[in-house]
Amino acid sequence: MCRGLYYAFSKVLNNPTVLFRRKLAVVKAYLLTGGTYHCGRWSEPNKTIFSKLNHAVLKIYRSAVGNAFFKKDISELLCDKDVVYEYNLIAPVTLIRSSRLQLFSRMVGKNVHLLLDTLFHCSNVSGGWVSALKKDFQWLSMSGKIIVPTYEVDQLVQCVATNPRALSNQVRRFSLSPFANLDLLRNAPSLSPNSNVSLCCNVCGSVQPSLQQLRLHMLKKAW
Repeated sequence: MCRGLYYAFSKVLNNPTVLFRRKLAVVKAYLLTGGTYHCGRWSEPNKTIFSKLNHAVLKIYRSAVGNAFFKKDISELLCDKDVVYEYNLIAPVTLIRSSRLQLFSRMVGKNVHLLLDTLFHCSNVSGGWVSALKKDFQWLSMSGKIIVPTYEVDQLVQCVATNPRALSNQVRRFSLSPFANLDLLRNAPSLSPNSNVSLCCNVCGSVQPSLQQLRLHMLKKAW
């Protein structure tokens, strides 16, 4: 993703005479049309995949705003959350959410029975695309523009079927607001708070916060 943007728009991003807002417009257009193309078909990514996506998108943002890690004065560097908030950017998780919701609106609007039947069939599956879609509607409900009685597939289809295009417009407007992009910390594993999970060593009883540290501890014990 980063390499594709560099080869395509490096002259624009590195040109000091180009206006800042034009650079951001180029970056947003690339992410929405090329970098995260078809991300609406993704289910909820695991931590490893999301870390890679978060790193790639934020690296592109930092190149556009000039707040990259190659700056000489590191005191001026912003964390990922502040970069998204200060420059009114779209968080990586919001890119996926908005694309998934807009794909759902097109499915309902075109009334593709095969796809809708598949959604109903997978409505009770704990993971996967439908489960992620329900969480997306919970996120969208924070805008106050859409009210769903229950986050079940049949209720979601009925709510969107009256005006599918209105849902796409609401998602587009809400995803551009700073409030919609505030949960970057919760979704970026590298920035998340420490886990409360504790694992106990069966040799000495020592408690470790992660499986990796537990195995390292047991390896040291074996030596």
